[in-house]
Amino acid sequence: MTIQESLQQINLYPIPDNVVVNYCNEHGVTPSDEATSEIRKSREYRLTKADLYKWLAFAPSTVSQGGVTFSISESDKKRFVDLANKIYAENDEQGYGTVYGYKGSRL
Repeated sequence: MTIQESLQQINLYPIPDNVVVNYCNEHGVTPSDEATSEIRKSREYRLTKADLYKWLAFAPSTVSQGGVTFSISESDKKRFVDLANKIYAENDEQGYGTVYGYKGSRL
């Protein structure tokens, strides 16, 4: 499994390829590389994953793709913000503030 495939599987909600690739590029992760256990533990991979959780938190609540509708509840969005912030904190990332009422969101 590639890094891109691994990251797109953090939730059933469809994350566009270009979103994953852009976040990978920001953190120096090659999306086409194999998602080994070592890579998944790396700071770069974990920060990419945190950015994707943040993206999910602010994604549209409902989207349809291929005749299937995907939804994210407000409680799930809050959980995604919390997961992202936990990863940012574990990796000594700065930039915490408030975004759309979510205390501690990374800006």
